Amino acid sequence: MPRLVSPLLLATAILSAGGFAVWQVERLEAAISGASARPNRLGRGGSGRTELSVVTPEPASLRPVTTVYGQVTAPNRVDVTPSVSGRITALMDGLRDGARVDAGDLLLRIDDTEARLDLREAQAERASAETTLAERERNIEEARTELTFVQELLALKEADLARTTALIEKGTYSKTLVETSKAALLAARQSVSEHGAALAAAEDLASQGRIALEQASLDVARAEKTVADHRITAPISGIFSGDRPILGQHLSETAIGSIIDMDALEIRLDLTQVAVLRITGPDGEVRPLPVTATRPGVEVSATGVLDRLTFEDGADMADQTIAIARIDGHRAARLRPGDFVEVRITEPALEGLLSLPASAVLPGDEVLAVRNGLLERLPAPVLRRQGETVILASNDLAERKIVLLPSGEMESGMRVSTTAPPGGPADVTARAGIRREPTEGGE
Repeated sequence: MPRLVSPLLLATAILSAGGFAVWQVERLEAAISGASARPNRLGRGGSGRTELSVVTPEPASLRPVTTVYGQVTAPNRVDVTPSVSGRITALMDGLRDGARVDAGDLLLRIDDTEARLDLREAQAERASAETTLAERERNIEEARTELTFVQELLALKEADLARTTALIEKGTYSKTLVETSKAALLAARQSVSEHGAALAAAEDLASQGRIALEQASLDVARAEKTVADHRITAPISGIFSGDRPILGQHLSETAIGSIIDMDALEIRLDLTQVAVLRITGPDGEVRPLPVTATRPGVEVSATGVLDRLTFEDGADMADQTIAIARIDGHRAARLRPGDFVEVRITEPALEGLLSLPASAVLPGDEVLAVRNGLLERLPAPVLRRQGETVILASNDLAERKIVLLPSGEMESGMRVSTTAPPGGPADVTARAGIRREPTEGGE
């Protein structure tokens, strides 16, 4: 039995060794074939060159964009507060939270029965005061006429006394006539005095009548205002915000809502001092720069313009600079007071500068350029970083072929060939004023 097992084991071992050798040969051939078909990690072909995408920056007029964050505010916001209390007797159709109202629209009316009765009573008092004043003014005219008459009579008596005195001196009349003329003169003077006092009294009564009429007119005005206060109208055009009133509901003298002018929204922007310097002119006044505001999750943006600067106390008791931007197009962006938004401020143009895609700038503000088919590392002082674009502080790299996507494995002196970059970042470089290099066979 042992003699039969040994040949079987030997045959099995021989077959296994043969199969393993065949498998190793096939695996080696596959590895060699795959290696010959794959380029190395830098894309080197048989020529030993690395093919790279390059861009060629040109000086251009660039408008940097500062991105800040702010909050939407509504400077034109008015509370709707009844001046009187009472039951609602009339209500505007469709008045509810979010309803659009125009200035002057009747929102609701409170029961004004008692107010109208008070108004009619005040109007009657005013009519009575007007009648009294008119009568007293007529009395003044009568007293003035009578005073004029007695004054003329006094003048006659004075003339008669003078004539009588002259005749007596000539011996024509007796002294008795003189005494009679003097008595008549005194009576005339007394009458003038009495009528003068009567005129003064009439004028005093007329003055009191005018005061009474003024008071009655004020009472009418107050009563009319009270009646008007029962009519709640929209002071401005905008969106009503508040609970929906109900016909018959009893209102007290508290706010039932507010009206927000959605056509005059603003954005308060908390800026750093660097940002303030970018948006202000030599006189320190804010430039009317265009802005674009976007609420997170909303694709449509609202546009506007910087309007003014204001200041408020900061956490460290120092003045904090706040920029105010007036916006329009906010309905399309569905902005509402209180929303936090991202705001992009388009700054004044910078002339004659270069820009590159951010992917082309290495850490340390350097770039890789291609010259005569070889890589060289050059400084690229960065002035501003704008998302996917970098603005350079000088134009020393103008017309140089800059590697679009450098890597840590690339180094100066490496031989490469260049090609135009794919269309992926085309819009970025176009905005930055970057001209793309056409495809080359290999420099």
